[in-house]
Amino acid sequence: MSKYIFIVSIFIIGIFTGCTSKNGNYDVRMNKNLHYAIRVNDIRLVNELIENNADLEEKDEYGYTPLHLAARFNHYDIAKMLITKGADVNSFDNYFDTPLLDSTRNGYAFISELLICNGAKVNIKDEKGISAYDYAVKATDMRTAKLLSSKNIQAQCVGKVVTPKKPTNVQFYNQISIDEYGVLTDNRPNICGDVFDTDVQRIQISFDSGESVIEANILGKRWCAQVQEKLLNGYYRVDAISVNSMNEKGLVSEELEIKAVNSLPSLLKKEFEKDLNNWHATFDEKTLTFRFNNPSLLFERGSNDLKEEFKTILANFFPRYVEALIQYKTSIKKVYIEGHTSSAFNSVTSEEEKFKRNMVLSQQRADAVLEYLKTLLDSSIIENETFINENFVAKGKSSSQLILNEDGTENKELSRRVEFRIESK
Repeated sequence: MSKYIFIVSIFIIGIFTGCTSKNGNYDVRMNKNLHYAIRVNDIRLVNELIENNADLEEKDEYGYTPLHLAARFNHYDIAKMLITKGADVNSFDNYFDTPLLDSTRNGYAFISELLICNGAKVNIKDEKGISAYDYAVKATDMRTAKLLSSKNIQAQCVGKVVTPKKPTNVQFYNQISIDEYGVLTDNRPNICGDVFDTDVQRIQISFDSGESVIEANILGKRWCAQVQEKLLNGYYRVDAISVNSMNEKGLVSEELEIKAVNSLPSLLKKEFEKDLNNWHATFDEKTLTFRFNNPSLLFERGSNDLKEEFKTILANFFPRYVEALIQYKTSIKKVYIEGHTSSAFNSVTSEEEKFKRNMVLSQQRADAVLEYLKTLLDSSIIENETFINENFVAKGKSSSQLILNEDGTENKELSRRVEFRIESK
């Protein structure tokens, strides 16, 4: 009996002590739920909790406010909702980090812009003395770095709407959501989201850059709208408007970036076209292949030791190459560094044996190039080490892809080469 009295007592104590906030206005469990809802990106629950007066400045054991969590987890729509409701954009956590320091540390460009354009202090540094600008540069988030280094940040924010365009005389309801996209590699993306209100009859999307309104297809609890007109690479805000049978409307927005791989050839050509002649190199825009053609600059005959001239060329080429590719990393499957040889091999008469020995040599040369590139002490190489390790592959090709003269005979000099070839997804 005493056991049950104890349990009931604990329950009663919880009611009077643990379930109300300092001001007694709401259940503290509600705010714990708000932190949880943000962590799992449940925007519908976040909205419900905010509408029920959850404290936007309540901190968890790490000192994270709801906005801190939205910034740390890159939940743009939630961050925008919190800021619209008056969340403090300059609050500190237990580590003296602000939401802006969290977002720039992780390279989250859209949330960083949202915070900056809504009053985040841009010159604050963390305990290590690192600023938001420093973090943006380290994360290769040049969009945010450029904004932070602007002499007139507010001028840069003009026209960059960070909250939905809502007519003041229209009430919007929580009917739909829109998926988070970040970077898209398709110029004609399929934009989708969830349907909360089963009575929604129609959904349309539009882009802030002026593209035409697009009708969405509603399939149960999901909706999708296929963009037909080709979008240029760049940053966009997408607005999705819904309406139900009672003519009640919903409105959600999402920031995204279009970065299609089909713009990579022109970027690479522009970056390197002035160097190709000096390097005795060519670039094929169709196959995304750089070819270093002069064997006298590459290796000693029959050796995999890189010549100093080739090392100098690679030290100039590779950091810039990586800087270009990292912008399209979600579109790139592999980057092959290929060693190629002619069909000849001294002291060997069998064609099969020549091919085998050249395969070994070409693989050794490809390996030597990749290993040398990884030793370059350039910030672009160091900061993108994971990308390089996961995506760059050395591959020997022997004499399988010979370069031929106009008359169809083998060009033995040009066949001895090194190529950088991109395989897109």
